[in-house]
Amino acid sequence: MKRLKSSLPGSESYIDTVTSHYYVDKTMLIKELLDVCPSVVLFSRPRRFGKSLTLSMIQTFFEKTDRDASVYFKDKNIWKSGKKYTEEQGRYPVIRLSFHAVDDNTWEDCLGNIRIQISEEFKRHSELAEPGILSGLDLKAYNDIASFIADADGYASSLLLLSRLLEQYHKVPAVILIDDYDTPLRTGHGHGYYSKVRAFMNDLCSRGLTDNPSVKFGVLAGIQTASQTGLFLPVLQESSGTPNGNDYFGFTSDEVIAMLAYYGVQDKYDELSEWYGGYMFGGAQVFNPWSVLYYIYYKCVPDTYWGDTADGSDLRAILMRASTEDLCNLIHMADGGTVEAAATDALYSGSCYPDGNPYEILLSTGYLTATKANADATDNRSLLKMPNLEVKTIFHREILPADISAESFADMYKAVENYRRGTLPVPIDISKL
Repeated sequence: MKRLKSSLPGSESYIDTVTSHYYVDKTMLIKELLDVCPSVVLFSRPRRFGKSLTLSMIQTFFEKTDRDASVYFKDKNIWKSGKKYTEEQGRYPVIRLSFHAVDDNTWEDCLGNIRIQISEEFKRHSELAEPGILSGLDLKAYNDIASFIADADGYASSLLLLSRLLEQYHKVPAVILIDDYDTPLRTGHGHGYYSKVRAFMNDLCSRGLTDNPSVKFGVLAGIQTASQTGLFLPVLQESSGTPNGNDYFGFTSDEVIAMLAYYGVQDKYDELSEWYGGYMFGGAQVFNPWSVLYYIYYKCVPDTYWGDTADGSDLRAILMRASTEDLCNLIHMADGGTVEAAATDALYSGSCYPDGNPYEILLSTGYLTATKANADATDNRSLLKMPNLEVKTIFHREILPADISAESFADMYKAVENYRRGTLPVPIDISKL
């Protein structure tokens, strides 16, 4: 009997995942990056939708190393795309940063944490530290950053410096990957140092990624869009946008059907769709990948697997700032309803922390999804809804009951009671968006 690979999500390492776990082939994103060749692309998706694994895939494909990493792609779709693409494998130096753990209470600690991540990446490129490779100011600048003694401006220029040194050494431009780019920005807002971290991140990214001839392309990944976080990059392309990364995060219907067939549980498609489908990114409808994998692992018992990866405090904080009208709309959506709204840019890329308007954050974090209200409409209106039964269950079971009787939740409590009694109508047109 054939031994089936585990459906449990593996580590965020591409090599570990394709070796030991069921892997849904997303390698054609590599072809798209090479075809479009954006200066900088940002992938903004909810947590646990495969962003870190995707960046690991990109790194594994492009990075020039001593070992032959082509073996991890030869049975994947990218290898069927022809010599034009396979020749790019293992050709470039890669700079990879992750700010996942940069969630500090003070700006000083945040900057220190960022400096550590950058310092470690400099040391990872130990080929530059070989005798005779660098000299003069370049050697001093490299050692200062690698040794954790450079000042803040030195670290803000670090991507520009490292990419230039790597291009000089390898004779090809570098690829820059930044995972969880928005974590320091979101944390900085919550702890009162947003302006400082925003200024640093703008310097780091604009110097390293904007019109830098030593970079082939850069990829940023996070939960929120650049305009939501206030990051300014004039050459940035966003992917709900370009490249067409809409179905490279999350599982498509065809991918879910193939996975269920692999595990011999084809009859569970309808239940799985009801619980974990319903997300719309651009024109693509996808399933929550984290929950799908856990659902199969736990013998197709539906539960809030994705919801269990967060404590709900951020969502409750959003709800505490929401108006009674907004709360009624959210309760209506949790009961399976939809709310129509004009899909202006502000709906998707307005202020990162809008007072009294929870919809933008709930969209970017995966608690809501948006679809066209009318394909022929000229006013570009959309329908907001909760995508599936998992999210509705999270809202009812874990969010509303948490502090529903607390004084701070008085407005929510009244909204729930009035809505349940039918004495407060649910507004359909949200004029404030």
